[in-house]
Amino acid sequence: TNTSLTAVLGDVVITQENITEADPGVFTSNGHGFETGDELTYTSNGTNLKIKISATESVDVEDGAKLFVIKIDNNTFNIASSYNNARNNVGLEVTNAGNNSQTFKTGKIKSVTVNDGGSGWKEHPTKPYLANEVQLHFTGGGGFGAQGHADLSEVANSNPPEYIITSVNITNGGSGYT
Repeated sequence: TNTSLTAVLGDVVITQENITEADPGVFTSNGHGFETGDELTYTSNGTNLKIKISATESVDVEDGAKLFVIKIDNNTFNIASSYNNARNNVGLEVTNAGNNSQTFKTGKIKSVTVNDGGSGWKEHPTKPYLANEVQLHFTGGGGFGAQGHADLSEVANSNPPEYIITSVNITNGGSGYT
């Protein structure tokens, strides 16, 4: 039988109550899954988040702005204006927490749920509920003969167990693949 899995992207909606206006601003999103340096794309969906750019001036964070994560812990993070600033722990001061519908999109896969691992998946010798390699199922656009797999790793100390995709390998793009 075929393997079936569901991927959840690491995009988050962060409400005003979960943003501390400070220097640097603190964003709270339980289990956010971000790492320092991850790029986020901001969409306001209302009143824009404001950041301080000088002693006397704050500006709106525009829709589509690229921000970078400074991970504090699994539930909180700061934002930086560049990858290098994130790596050097130089966060942005937040002077207005925006609104309750703003999104921070990463495109990074946050979690994968295996709905059906295919024949024999429950007999995997080390993880009876999940193999460490999952065949990908291509629907639409994969072409005849498309093949690939995703390698999964267990997240340390997760209960219940959680897994992340560590790599995706497309071994054959199928007919029409260039």
